[in-house]
Amino acid sequence: MATNVKYYCMGFLADGTPSVRTFANTKDIEKNNEEYITELEQKVKNMTEEELSVVEIISAEEYNLYVNGDGTNSYIRDMETAKPKIKIPP
Repeated sequence: MATNVKYYCMGFLADGTPSVRTFANTKDIEKNNEEYITELEQKVKNMTEEELSVVEIISAEEYNLYVNGDGTNSYIRDMETAKPKIKIPP
């Protein structure tokens, strides 16, 4: 999936399942604008009543794995490494 968005802000449940997300402004992320990032993370938290374990800025590549998978596998967040990992079906 092609996108012109470089970064997203995404919330994850305790088991690493991706939940709500929104796009993030590239300039503010690359300038490490702490006020913008804090407000964006709060916006994502307010988008759901689910208890999010982590809200963070992720790259478009990671976003695509979480949302679309790789064509074969689905992905969740590895809560130890903070990177996408293949979701093992129950």
